[in-house]
This record gives sequence, C-alpha cells and structure tokens, in this order.
Amino acid sequence: MARKVAVKDESAKCSDAQLKSMYERCDTDKDGRLSQAELQKVLTEMGVEFPHLRAKSVLWHADENQDGYISLNEFGTLIKYALTLSTVPKA
Repeated sequence: MARKVAVKDESAKCSDAQLKSMYERCDTDKDGRLSQAELQKVLTEMGVEFPHLRAKSVLWHADENQDGYISLNEFGTLIKYALTLSTVPKA
C-alpha cells in the first residue's frame, strides 16, 4: 500500500509514487535534482506570477541542505510551500 504524504491539509494528499513522478517531470535535465532554472520553468508553466523570484523563494524555503538544488527528499517541502502561494491556480 502506497504511503500518503500530506502536502497542505487532509484534502491534498499524494502518494510517494505520485511525488516521484512529478519530480521526474520537473527534472528536465535528468540529473536527479531540481535547479533554480527548472523550478522557474515549472512555475512559469503553472502560471505563477514572478516565476524568477518565486523560484528563488522556493529554493530558500525547501532547500534543506542548502546545496542550491531541490532533491527528491526535499520535494515534499517544495510542494507544501508552492500550495501556499496565492498565485498558484487552484484546481
């Protein structure tokens, strides 16, 4: 049974497999980590205002080891933060 990961509240959950799939789609250069440029591209595609600034902010909030990239382990933190952005379209 897939473990569920709460990303904002009890109504917003996804499995580890779903998180990994999202991560792999964002990792366009397939190096196993998300760069600021990759984050900016994803945020632009999501319709987030000021994607360059938001990408920096996402790194600041989610880059727990401060290596300048988002690892798969840090991706859940990124999703939690992204869902708090008022400029992310709600489904």
